[in-house]
Parts: sequence; structure tokens; C-alpha cells
Amino acid sequence: MKRVTLAVLLIAGIIAAPLCTAQAAPGNFNQQQDEIYMLAAFGVVMNDWQNATGQGSRGHNIGGILVDNNGAIVRWDRNSVSTLRNSSQHGEIRTITGFQSDNRIRFLGDYTLYTTLEPCAMCSGMILMTQMGRTVYGQSDGPYGNTIARLALNSTALGGQGFDPYPHAARLRIEPSQSLFRLRLEHFFNATAAQHHGSTTTFLRLPITHETFGNATLALRNYPEANPAVNATKQIAINFLDHVLYNGTLPTLIMSNATRQ
Repeated sequence: MKRVTLAVLLIAGIIAAPLCTAQAAPGNFNQQQDEIYMLAAFGVVMNDWQNATGQGSRGHNIGGILVDNNGAIVRWDRNSVSTLRNSSQHGEIRTITGFQSDNRIRFLGDYTLYTTLEPCAMCSGMILMTQMGRTVYGQSDGPYGNTIARLALNSTALGGQGFDPYPHAARLRIEPSQSLFRLRLEHFFNATAAQHHGSTTTFLRLPITHETFGNATLALRNYPEANPAVNATKQIAINFLDHVLYNGTLPTLIMSNATRQ
């Protein structure tokens, strides 16, 4: 009998699990808080899902939220490269520069960025230069990922062809979410390769991806009751989606002053 690997069993459990429920993250409050805010970030994208790109669309199905040390969601935004006809207007860039422009805060060491997709080189540079406290992402981005790890790599052993690590890169914390929805998305990305041909942005328009984002948003509302701190975090995230995102004012779809400078 062939040995069944732990990875295979894990994926089987992920796919078999109810798609619109979220299990409380194992461990401490911080891990459960990460799960809740990651689900809220999926909700940001789900609320304005794009079935196409180019003229008439906003951009790619990527977005995120910025959370302060007190657990408040202080900014959110989405990829808007098509609406603005500007390839720099990624969700992370817009979230960070929009918050900085409104609040005149230069460094973000006291904040955590939750983004639905692993930051690219441009967004990782912004995270580095603003000294973001933590970044948590909801899906790996293959060859476009691990940007900070690459910057932090010491290649001086290569002699004249190598480099010292980029300053401060090793201090940054950019981490994959422990959410089951990240594992589902990465599994589905591999399973649908014939449909997206390795393009993450194409994958992010597929029906299975739309369904997964929708189920992640529902999972926030179904998140299990736990201790008072976890319950309060859940309520913050739900209130954010209900009153700020769905019924509130959208971030202005222009380049912020911080982006122009």
C-alpha cells in the first residue's frame, strides 16, 4: 500500500471541509486575529469582483486592509490599474499611500497589512521603505513572490558578482496567512493550470476563485465564537464590511498625493 503523505491528507481535508465555514485558528489570539482580518481582506475584493480586465474594469481581483496596533481597520483599497490606466496602482500601494497621504505618517511599524495576494517587487519595495510592521498575504504568487527574501539574501559568496543584503530587508515580516482559504486558493491554482497558463491575475477571475473569495467572506460571519477578544475582533471586521465597505464611501480612485510626490 502506498504511503499517503501528510500534504495529500491535508489538501484532501481542505477541499472536503465546508467552504463557507471557518475553523478557529489553532493557537493564540494573534493567530485567530490574523485569520479574521484575512477573511475581511477577501471581502474587500469580493465586494467589487471583476470578471474581466481592460476598458470598463477596475483592475485585478486583489486588495487588502491596513490594521493598527489597536485592531482598528484604518484603510482599505483594491487594485485599480485599469480604471486609472496606471500599472503602479496595486492594492497594497493604494492602501499604504492613501493612508499616509491622509494621516502624514511616514513609517508604519505599528501597522499590519493584510493583502489577498503576496506582494510583488514594487509593493514589497513600498513595504520596505515604509518599514511596515507585518504583512500577511492570502495567496502565494509563484515566481513573482519571495521578493523580500530575495532582497535579504546575502550573495557576497559569489565574489564580484554578489551583493550584501538590502538594508533593513531582513527585519521585515511578510508571512503567508494560516487560513485554510490560502491553502484552497493555492491548491486550485495548481489544479486549474490549463485554464490560466500560469497567470495569477487570470486565475483570480476564474469561477472557482470567485467562489472561494465568496466563501471566505461568508466564513467571517460564521467564525466560531471564542473568547471576548476574538469575538470583538470578529465584530470589528463585520462592522467594517457592513458599514464602511458596503455602505460607506469608497477610497477615491485617483493617485494620492503621496503617490504623486
